[in-house]
Amino acid sequence: MPDPRQSIHALLRGLVLRLGKQDAAAKMMADYWSETGSAAVWDAGDLSRKMHGTRRWTIDDMLALQALTGSTAVTDLVCELGQVTSSAPGLSGIQHATRLIKEHGEASVALLEGGDAALQLKELIDLRDAVAAAIGDLQAEGEA
Repeated sequence: MPDPRQSIHALLRGLVLRLGKQDAAAKMMADYWSETGSAAVWDAGDLSRKMHGTRRWTIDDMLALQALTGSTAVTDLVCELGQVTSSAPGLSGIQHATRLIKEHGEASVALLEGGDAALQLKELIDLRDAVAAAIGDLQAEGEA
């Protein structure tokens, strides 16, 4: 399996590029976290180093970039990394929590955006299935 850090780095670079020039992206990211908005201090050099891989991305960077671009690509990848690919019986609590967070987020976004009722229903059913799987595994543990 490839190093997930490289995939996350590529996704974050792509989100920055969606915002235009790096200097503008750095200002938008700083404004996102600033309480006053326009008075935010930003460092385009810091973002440049992150873009070139000589400085690490932060969770704050990821959250700001996803919010500013409307993308959940990084979060989706992180959730996929936490899912089990084997056919082992039952998932761990962390794996269930990861799936529940992912499905809850997708269902919430679908409902908040409105629009396609079929998509909203699909996301709610996926969330219900995740809850049912977690409950089923917990009940099976109690019976074991």
